[in-house]
Amino acid sequence: MRQYVSGTDITFLSGVLLYLIENNKINAEYVKHYTNASLLVRDDFAFDDGLFQRL
Repeated sequence: MRQYVSGTDITFLSGVLLYLIENNKINAEYVKHYTNASLLVRDDFAFDDGLFQRL
């Protein structure tokens, strides 16, 4: 079994999520209705107001 270096778990999880999204392995209807993922991507998002912009 492979040991993971402390602090790399988020990188691993990001890779898993990328794989799931790119290979259409997610339940899009569930994500849309029961999570806030649809709010994370906005067409009108911009960095005009500073470094971060709240939703």
